[in-house]
Amino acid sequence: MSFNYGPNYMSLVEALQQGGTSAAKAMSSARGSRGLATSSLVNRLGDKIDEPQSTSQAILARFEKVKKDNDSLKERMKELGIEQDPVTEELETEAEDVSNLKPQEKPMETAFKLIDDLKSNYDMTTEQAAGFVGNLWHETGGFKFMQELKPTVKGSRGGTAFAMWTGPRRDQFESLLEELGDLPVDSYEGNWAMIAEELDTTERGALNKILDATTVEDAATTTSKFYLRPGKPMLDKRIQDANTIYNAYLESRQGSEE
Repeated sequence: MSFNYGPNYMSLVEALQQGGTSAAKAMSSARGSRGLATSSLVNRLGDKIDEPQSTSQAILARFEKVKKDNDSLKERMKELGIEQDPVTEELETEAEDVSNLKPQEKPMETAFKLIDDLKSNYDMTTEQAAGFVGNLWHETGGFKFMQELKPTVKGSRGGTAFAMWTGPRRDQFESLLEELGDLPVDSYEGNWAMIAEELDTTERGALNKILDATTVEDAATTTSKFYLRPGKPMLDKRIQDANTIYNAYLESRQGSEE
């Protein structure tokens, strides 16, 4: 015997990704459709969540609370001999993607360190480095998201880490993390090692094109087109992020010589 949880459970995943009171409402609806009373935990969620939250920390906090309630339900289902249906398994897989969001503690400091390392190791100008880092900022929502929530390729694991590496590049990144002592996916050391490895080898052509850029806008566009090669570039946003980082970097260096 198994239950078909249908869209109620899938709406919970979307709610967790978006935040806000919809998370509690979706959970209540899912339990009600199976004739189960809404738990006090879910009621408290509905009472306390007033405004949508966009940060990964808020998503994870609510995810952990709801997950605890789900685990209790799963244990009860096991006691009753009820099998878990494929829809629920899909939910849990997507929910695990949410749990892989690992925000950098100080995003702008990460951006500045990347700029310094790119300038020092590859002789990039500040404009070129800011254009490159602006793309990484865009890919990760300001170094907040280390896992692509909605993979472009359906059924794939999606992108991961600073550059949202996918496919073989993701495999190479994960192997590199292992070689470096099982570094976490959000570690600066692991991400920089991957960037340096690519710029020194497989992406040397992209590096040369970036080094020809003369403005932040040109560098951001070149990085997107030749290094990241995203399916949906959204160049205006990448350029905007690059300019924001560029100006913040100059201000932090108090007008030091570029």
